[in-house]
Amino acid sequence: MNEVKLRFKFALILVLFFGCKQSEEKKTLVQTSEDGVVVSEISYLNDTIMHGLAKYYYKNGMLKEEINYDSGLLDGDHIRYYEDGKVKSRVKFKRGLREGVSEWYFQNGKVGKLVTWMNNKRFGSSIFYFESGSIEAYNCFDFQEHNRYLIKYDSNGVKVKEEGT
Repeated sequence: MNEVKLRFKFALILVLFFGCKQSEEKKTLVQTSEDGVVVSEISYLNDTIMHGLAKYYYKNGMLKEEINYDSGLLDGDHIRYYEDGKVKSRVKFKRGLREGVSEWYFQNGKVGKLVTWMNNKRFGSSIFYFESGSIEAYNCFDFQEHNRYLIKYDSNGVKVKEEGT
């Protein structure tokens, strides 16, 4: 008798699980300009939720931006490019929030700034650079995004300001 009840419960669970599960359909929508140049490629889940890689292009056809989505939330690297194809910025996301070290670059390819994020707030070290590559400023942020320590340099690398602990 217990075996019959157990089999019935198992069969019921299978029916509920497979019967209620929505089929997920992934499609990529490609938009073009009037002259036929691809403007964007965006992946959707069930025609409404951004899911997967979204790409946006300059008018000349060069890649402008790549954004990864997971069920509608930014997840992974959000990369922006200059028109010549060099990386302009790379911001990391996890479940819709900025997380980890984000990077911004000058047109010449040198690092412009590095910012550390935790739960969408600046936390820890942030370093800003002159276009020459030398450090312009170093900041350290606490959990409330308050600047706890700052050092500023002039373009010759001479310290001009230091405050905080």
